[in-house]
Amino acid sequence: MGMKFLATYVALAAGSGALVWYFAPTIGEKLPPEVRARICSVVDSTTSLFKGLSKSEKPVSTSQNGKVVQLKRARVRPVDLKDATWGVLKRVTPVEELDGKPVGNAPSGRFFMIKETVSTTNGLKVAGTFISQKITRTVRIPADNIYCFSGTPDLLPTNQLASLGKYYQLAGEAEALKSKLQGASSSPYLQDAAAALRQLRSLEKTAAERKSTADADTLRKITYEVSRLRVKVQELNQKHKDWKAKHASQQPDPEKDPAHVKILRQLEKCAEPIKDLLP
Repeated sequence: MGMKFLATYVALAAGSGALVWYFAPTIGEKLPPEVRARICSVVDSTTSLFKGLSKSEKPVSTSQNGKVVQLKRARVRPVDLKDATWGVLKRVTPVEELDGKPVGNAPSGRFFMIKETVSTTNGLKVAGTFISQKITRTVRIPADNIYCFSGTPDLLPTNQLASLGKYYQLAGEAEALKSKLQGASSSPYLQDAAAALRQLRSLEKTAAERKSTADADTLRKITYEVSRLRVKVQELNQKHKDWKAKHASQQPDPEKDPAHVKILRQLEKCAEPIKDLLP
């Protein structure tokens, strides 16, 4: 009885206060100061309960043991990896089995449900499953390649979810095209760097495949060679970057490439419905 009376009182007071101040300012001015102050206090405290809440955050009702309980609806928002439950691929991403064996590549814009993070010799990985993909089993992907969210994908309206996937699909395409354009240079280190990277990836695949069958001495040699190739790739990449910096005026400008500009314009259109979900 008491709670119902209080709720009714607050609602009536807030409603009447709002009517006074918004629809009859002259009446409000004639009210005694203490009455005006009380009405302001009630209106402020009532409206503050809902101010700032997005549609996905407003309370919803549920029933527990015959009683109606107010719950806060889950919300989708960008979060750090440690707080994430799902995410979207930023770029073309290598996929591997839980034992490290390569599976292939997944295109940018694909949604991924996160189960756990795993530290490996090749860096931090995220274990989980793709949504609506041929690969339904649990796999791993590099943590740097996923943009993370809270909640679940089905909490987003259909148009927002589609825009989110399309946005990162286009972002991945733009990044790949930019790399291709920048790679079309006369750097004397580019080809060597690319060849060393191919050797490294091949050896990493061999190491993963022979991990459970090769003897300790063989694995030690493979591990040493992998480490050596990584250093070589890093050194060649740095030399390539240094060379490009010194010869910047001779390099293709992706920002002026028609195909790259077209993708960027499409990105802008996709961004509008999901501006609150972007970094």
